Amino acid sequence: MANAAEVLVAEDDAEAARLFSKALAASEAERWPFTVGRVRLAQGKRLRRSRALSDSKAPLTAAPRPSSSFSPPPGRSGRARSCTRPAG
Repeated sequence: MANAAEVLVAEDDAEAARLFSKALAASEAERWPFTVGRVRLAQGKRLRRSRALSDSKAPLTAAPRPSSSFSPPPGRSGRARSCTRPAG
């Protein structure tokens, strides 16, 4: 999940897309459901900011529930839902 931090500083949208894919495809991703959810949230927010609204919907919708063991800290669960509204 080290790629998850690297994507946050990516300047280019194509580079960010490559790093998001790499982070989400990492073999250890299933061990870190909360981190995967945050990566999906960051991906959706970046797509939304770049006006790719239809593309942002899938990661934003997947962000709150990456697995059945997902349990975010208090106050964090509504963040993805609030970002999904503008994406449609």
